[in-house]
Amino acid sequence: MDERDWSILLTLYEEKNITRAAKKLFISQSSLTSRIHDIEARFGVKVIVRSKQGVTFTEEGEYLVRCAREMIEKLRSIEQTIQGFGTDVKGTIQLATTGLFTKHELSLIIKGFFELYPNVEFKVRTGLSEHILSLVSEDSSDVGFVRGDYDWKYDKKLLIEEPMYILSKEPISLENIISLPRVAYKGSNSMITTLNQWWKENYDVAPIISVEVDKVEVCKELVLNGLGYAFLPDSLIQGEEFECIPMIQADGKPLLRRTWMMYKSSQIKSAATRTFIEFMLSYYHH
Repeated sequence: MDERDWSILLTLYEEKNITRAAKKLFISQSSLTSRIHDIEARFGVKVIVRSKQGVTFTEEGEYLVRCAREMIEKLRSIEQTIQGFGTDVKGTIQLATTGLFTKHELSLIIKGFFELYPNVEFKVRTGLSEHILSLVSEDSSDVGFVRGDYDWKYDKKLLIEEPMYILSKEPISLENIISLPRVAYKGSNSMITTLNQWWKENYDVAPIISVEVDKVEVCKELVLNGLGYAFLPDSLIQGEEFECIPMIQADGKPLLRRTWMMYKSSQIKSAATRTFIEFMLSYYHH
């Protein structure tokens, strides 16, 4: 068993699907299946069971997945400790981030960091904010970027505050949206709770949700095509022709969508990760 085998087990466990796991690992399905067979032969047990519904891990497979997490984390800890011995900023930084932050912010951040520290490598995972928090909490990622407000017992820094708007292709008002179709973006639990609370503060009837999507950019495109209104942040308005109404809370303050950087300073052993966090604080608070 090597690091690649542990990564294969973890990825397949996350995806529960041979095709998706192979794509994520950049290998063929046959190669992935062959590696799983090798692992099963190595330990003399059945690791997975395949069905039309996907992949299910056996009890032995579940145990090997737990071992895989421990082995990869131990290897990363060794690498970070070794890298921290030198004065050069080098090594790998594991990031977990939302898709929106990746699209609108991360490319410029990484480009700027590379200009200062060219010997650093980034590994980036994307997902919903709740999943990102889990990755950082479990030490599977060094730094996470989440949208929304969460209880977090470790370190966090506020990076961005942006107002939320009611967006529509055609003119609308706060009074008539109760009778109009809404395009709903099924995002994080934090966002859903915030938007539901705002609605209850303003209306005593349920919204008319005509379409529900899981990608915020798809939501925006549907609004641009006149299929309804949506609640979206300021960053998605730039350069587009929308009718916009600011979302105001019951206390008269604008409804804000916050982006946070989450990390665990007690677990940082790499000079590269420490430098990256300092870079982020300077980048957003200069």
